[in-house]
Amino acid sequence: MADEDRKSVAQRLREGNGAEIRRVREERGMSQADLAKLAETSQQTVDRIERGVVEHSRAYPRILKALEITKEGFDLDRIKTTVAKMKMESRESYKRFMEEGKAVSGLMEGGRIPLYAPGDGSGPRLINAIPRAYPVEFTEGAYGLVMFGTEMEPAIRNGEIAIVNPNLPPLWQSEVVVTINGKPTIRTFIGETDTHWSVQQWNPPKKADLKKDEHEHIELVVAKIGRTV
Repeated sequence: MADEDRKSVAQRLREGNGAEIRRVREERGMSQADLAKLAETSQQTVDRIERGVVEHSRAYPRILKALEITKEGFDLDRIKTTVAKMKMESRESYKRFMEEGKAVSGLMEGGRIPLYAPGDGSGPRLINAIPRAYPVEFTEGAYGLVMFGTEMEPAIRNGEIAIVNPNLPPLWQSEVVVTINGKPTIRTFIGETDTHWSVQQWNPPKKADLKKDEHEHIELVVAKIGRTV
């Protein structure tokens, strides 16, 4: 998962405020030490505020006064209200996702396989179920994955669905599902060594070597469903 994804909502808000302080300070040709002296605080405190490390600081009002900028961006009550609202929206989104997942799980009992989207870096997201058919009619663990992006065109276009048999070994010059930066995606298998899988994207051409101790297996795409529009 990327560092930005791991940051809390509150931390991103604080960094936004810190970036504003840094921007104004630099526009006025001041160093952190200059600002600290005017605000009667330490250079370390200014640095920590600018980097978003601190959430509350008694130096805020003095720093704002020294820079002659509004307090609006640093209204802690407003920030807390915003964070609470974002957390509520996140909970509602998760609730909808779980309800959708339960509905799709019920559909899979009727001769269907799960359909996933790549997700946000924390794993695939279950979005639907599609009819189970050849060549995975009797395959345990088969699933579909929607291709997002154009990096595999013309092999697989944006919006097409790859049908995956996770029980088959990869075949040379066949499409496979691999996980890159926490997201499952599709690449072309072009070879392997004792320690690495070699895969290729096509638009633009780019090769990647994946360590086998980090990617125990890659899964074979055995069919695809084209877009209807």
